[in-house]
Amino acid sequence: MSGTFASPPEPLYAAGSAVLRELGYAVLEHAPPRELITAPSYVWPAGTESEGWHGAEHPGVELSLFTRAVGDSTHVTIGARALCLVRGPGETSPSTEVGKSLESVSTLQAMTAFLKRLQRGP
Repeated sequence: MSGTFASPPEPLYAAGSAVLRELGYAVLEHAPPRELITAPSYVWPAGTESEGWHGAEHPGVELSLFTRAVGDSTHVTIGARALCLVRGPGETSPSTEVGKSLESVSTLQAMTAFLKRLQRGP
């Protein structure tokens, strides 16, 4: 999920990095100047712990943050990647379904928190 913002990259990267940490993610890799990947998390996103789209088995998820200058603005991308396949409710073998849902929910949660942080200001 991405967007372009009328701002230099540095404050947007700092805001995105802070948001990921506030959501409980730890930075695993940092590629200067403005890219990061979080360490895997095996915790369901807040509010989804008992939702029916997943069972007890967690595939693990890592989030990424990339910021790129585009003229006088900055393109920000936040993404998520499930680390393995697990069985969803009623499934007899691992599939991509739980991972896809986890990626979507995690990305939306991170981008929403990022936008709220920008609205609050520094």
